[in-house]
Amino acid sequence: MPGTPLPRPLVASSIEDAVTAPSMHNARPWRFVHRTGTGTVELYGDPGRGMPRQDPGHRALRLGCGAALFGLRVAAVHRGRHPAVRLLPSLLPSPDDPWHFADVRFDGPGDADSELGPFHSALTRRHTSRFPFTGEPVPAEVLDGLRAAAIPEGCRLVVPGAWHTGTVMELVHDSELFEAADEAARAEIAAWTRTGAAGEGPDTEGIPAYALGPRQHDVTVLVRDFGVSRRVPGRASARLERNPQIVLLGTGEDTPEAWLGPGRPCTGSCSRPPSTGWPPPSCPSPSNGRNSVSAPAIRARGSAASTW
Repeated sequence: MPGTPLPRPLVASSIEDAVTAPSMHNARPWRFVHRTGTGTVELYGDPGRGMPRQDPGHRALRLGCGAALFGLRVAAVHRGRHPAVRLLPSLLPSPDDPWHFADVRFDGPGDADSELGPFHSALTRRHTSRFPFTGEPVPAEVLDGLRAAAIPEGCRLVVPGAWHTGTVMELVHDSELFEAADEAARAEIAAWTRTGAAGEGPDTEGIPAYALGPRQHDVTVLVRDFGVSRRVPGRASARLERNPQIVLLGTGEDTPEAWLGPGRPCTGSCSRPPSTGWPPPSCPSPSNGRNSVSAPAIRARGSAASTW
């Protein structure tokens, strides 16, 4: 059924907002297609920007696409439109393209996603930080707000206690060792890491040198060092906090459709409206703490340690 035609400037500016979303290694594994005849914006995954070794099941790719989908919804509401989203089930993929994940119309019900408008100003401020934090406790009301932001997207956000946090830290550390011993995984990371050296990819994609953060004096927190084996001119060193406050975001099912879910609240929770009085938290991509944890044995340990 034909929809309301969308002005090209509206579509272009909305997609520009959407692609500020986080993704594994900032690879931006998505494509948006505007169908002028139907007034629809289609979301596709881009396997050419995937990580065959670290993400063979395309879990992180879908997480990133879910984050971009959330950004598109926020952008539409900010511009006075009402997004209506149709997710394509993975078991019945589009006959034209199995990477076709979702369709978005901008003429949904008048109250569609109306609560998302305040998130717009924070979209471009969301970023990953690998620098030391102050250790200041996050207020309970802010954590409650983060939990509430996850629920409408079909996800649950948990604030783990000390034992649970320690277990997660051990898993990430073990996964880094697993990854360091894998030549193909190291090659993928190197291909998407920018250090300022000649011959690297464009600065607009991949992990930029400024985002690598300082070298750690010791491994104590959930911060992955993507520049540990690379020379980065002028990179300082620092001691990071030993007792970080983290949150865990998950879904009730581990399916391709569900994987689109955590990417949406990852962007939403991390782009909390400025009315809270706190700046947006420094959130990694939806997979930075999870990509090397995708090894089956390590993921099984992580599932056993989590109670959703």
